[in-house]
Amino acid sequence: MLTVFHSLDAPGIAGGTSPIDVVSRCPLCATIGKHDFAFDGRWQIYRCPRCGLRWLWPRPADPASFYPAPDKLAADFSPVSAWRRLLKALLWNTTGDVGRRLWPRWPPVTDPQRLLDVGCGDGRYLRAMRALGWDVVGVEWDQAWADLARQVSGAPVYVTERVGEGDWPAGSFGVVTLWHVLEHLPEPLAALTALWQQLAPGGYLLLEVPNANSWQAECAGERWLHWDPPRHLWHFTPHALRRLLEQAGCSDCRLRTGGNLPGWQLDRHGRKWLRAPMAWLLARLAAAAGRGGVLLAHCRKGTDDA
Repeated sequence: MLTVFHSLDAPGIAGGTSPIDVVSRCPLCATIGKHDFAFDGRWQIYRCPRCGLRWLWPRPADPASFYPAPDKLAADFSPVSAWRRLLKALLWNTTGDVGRRLWPRWPPVTDPQRLLDVGCGDGRYLRAMRALGWDVVGVEWDQAWADLARQVSGAPVYVTERVGEGDWPAGSFGVVTLWHVLEHLPEPLAALTALWQQLAPGGYLLLEVPNANSWQAECAGERWLHWDPPRHLWHFTPHALRRLLEQAGCSDCRLRTGGNLPGWQLDRHGRKWLRAPMAWLLARLAAAAGRGGVLLAHCRKGTDDA
């Protein structure tokens, strides 16, 4: 329930100030947390034994300093490259039952609508969807990345520090997407609650995050690529993510895990872990067993919801 968040005087999913409560209590269910890992003698990961949520402590005082600046020379933003990556993603996420599992970032609607991509990065997803006829809008927190996304996609990209708060009227979008963004947000509950209000009735909220309950996280331990301290503030299990979505008021939510090749190939220091053939096989097996490296959530707003 929402009261759990507001009863904790801590800089957690809903905000606050006390470091003691952040370390000791889960921001989702208020269960006493347990220490899991320490990175570089500075960053700590705590785990809730009840819902499985993990969180980073302490928080970086200047988060922006830990993110790279966009490198226009190193990235290939040509249309051919963008469509090659789109095709690769489509093939990667298609199983033997062709058509049952298509590209997970393709909105499950028949006609293009207005789409908001939160944390749009370099703008390639915006450009791909715009090329398919969608009316797209992006949001970023850094001006340099927003400028690059605007240049790459040709779409409007806005800079904001607090996601969803008063940016657009209620019911402005048919689809809202967050691709590997939720784990970076200081207050994911507030962001999801606001974004859900900006969805039109019948609209979809689509998101993807690393899966802290995955085989790759279990096998790699503290070497797991997706711990990524201090950029990743939260680490979700299926149970924890579902609970967060419910607290944000999201309805008709369907969760599944998906294959994640980088998490098998690289550790968090960027060192090679497994070769591509074995990594590919493990990624496929893990996803089939419900323990894939990423969590995907599709939530649909009721047609009668305001």
